[in-house]
Amino acid sequence: IVPQARVTELRSAETALQSLQTQLTSALRQRERLAQLGEAVAKISHDLRNILTVATLMADRLEGVDDPTVKRTAPKLISSLSRAVSLWEGTLAFGKAEEAPPSLDRVDLAQLIEEVAENERLVGMEVGVLIKTDVEIGIVARADPEQLYRVLNNLVRNACQAITASGKDGSV
Repeated sequence: IVPQARVTELRSAETALQSLQTQLTSALRQRERLAQLGEAVAKISHDLRNILTVATLMADRLEGVDDPTVKRTAPKLISSLSRAVSLWEGTLAFGKAEEAPPSLDRVDLAQLIEEVAENERLVGMEVGVLIKTDVEIGIVARADPEQLYRVLNNLVRNACQAITASGKDGSV
């Protein structure tokens, strides 16, 4: 609609109608893109779930290996894969209904922070970043352990990326 009326009230109505038409067209395009995104997610979800399942089964087998390094890292690998599966399931559930509320529990912060740090140390060492922890033992937080892990993990990764971008060695 292109406003053409010479009467002020009609031109005002045509302008408002033109604005609504533009907004509706934009909303329909956005909805179409979201529908396409939903279809794409649905197509890869089955394959990704299978990949994560196979990786988890292989990691479970690693727990039986006698090598001390493997014995130390296998539980962390299994835990990381479990988080990936949980995150993926949450992502799929987000499109279907409301996201589940946080599952609050008592979380040992020193243990959780050390787990995040240990999982990120390999990456940090490769890019010249030293990851240190200094958390008093016994501090407990009431939080969702998975969400808190993701938050802390993102903070450590962002810090590592910032240090790496600076071109200097550093510590987190």
